[in-house]
Amino acid sequence: MYEEYNKLSEEIGERNVSIDRKDNGKNYCKDNCRWIHINKQQSNRDINHYLEYKWKKQTIRERAKEMWIREETLRNRILYYGMDVETALTKKVWNYFGNPNPKKIQYKWKEYTVKELQKIIPVSKKTIYRKIKSWEL
Repeated sequence: MYEEYNKLSEEIGERNVSIDRKDNGKNYCKDNCRWIHINKQQSNRDINHYLEYKWKKQTIRERAKEMWIREETLRNRILYYGMDVETALTKKVWNYFGNPNPKKIQYKWKEYTVKELQKIIPVSKKTIYRKIKSWEL
């Protein structure tokens, strides 16, 4: 195993090498262990959630990275909001700045959009949305 470790550490760097069990149900022994890249090792865990989309099985982290979506966004869509995999991967990530139907905010007994409110209060949109979020809690 030492030779395998040396070979891999020369290829990818010593800090990126980790020992991994081939079968997580068995003990650490020479027949059940291997040296792999630390990122690959993190994928070989019982707690990982795997997605199967377009005949490809990947962890949420791997798929999010491939699709350029934040991992937390994808995880929340699937595990907490109950979206099916295709919808979770293909639905546009909504942000406050691209909202076609702006939310009306009540300020001094009148309703304003964030753009209108920004003209009255000289702060950024991000600050306004942060403040709104704190009000809603």
